[in-house]
Amino acid sequence: MFYSILKGHPLEIEDGEDGSKSVTVELAQNADGRISALSCNLAPTAVGDELFWEFSFSIEVFSLDNSFEPFSTQDRSMAAPYIPSDVRPMAMTIVCKSLSALIRHVQPRRVFWVTKERELPEKALRKYDLLTQTLENAGYSVREVGTDPYGRRFCSMELA
Repeated sequence: MFYSILKGHPLEIEDGEDGSKSVTVELAQNADGRISALSCNLAPTAVGDELFWEFSFSIEVFSLDNSFEPFSTQDRSMAAPYIPSDVRPMAMTIVCKSLSALIRHVQPRRVFWVTKERELPEKALRKYDLLTQTLENAGYSVREVGTDPYGRRFCSMELA
């Protein structure tokens, strides 16, 4: 069973090898020493001939002593056992704060994200509305919303 280790510490931005930036917030730990963390990433990517920064978030599970195989998931049902019920209501607040910190740091002109699954329930789609609101509050406006060739919903935004 995982218990909360969430603390109100400042968000630290880390550099990725591919030019990406990330924020990782530890959420919970269990008696075996495994830790679950919320990882938010902003990575440069070309869409056609334009540069965008793709935003994504996932739950990472790892052990400090490497005694368990680490894994990452964006699947809500797979992540649920690793996030205590008292932490779940704060997850999207952490995601939005992380997104805000990342865009302040990178200052990208264009941002986009895509759902990882097709046909998400309305509750899951509300998460993407929160991302849109976060970016709108930072001066971005919606450029395009649609469905990609794989049936996943996407949104692109541009700094106004």
